[in-house]
Amino acid sequence: MPALVSDDVVRTFAACATYPDLPAAIDRRFGGLADAVDLVLPADTPAGLARELVADIKRIPHEFTGFAAWEAPK
Repeated sequence: MPALVSDDVVRTFAACATYPDLPAAIDRRFGGLADAVDLVLPADTPAGLARELVADIKRIPHEFTGFAAWEAPK
């Protein structure tokens, strides 16, 4: 797949950065635009690092406060 999708295309849809720079990259790319982001980490990511990243991402200023109500389609 890397041969078919350029880095520029990936950066159109994703915030790409090292762990320390990831919260700022998410803020620059999606701040004020997205209601939610998906964070996918390798299985061997230390739990403490994952918690720290999530906490830092949650501190990004946002207006979204939660989904109102949702019912599964019948």
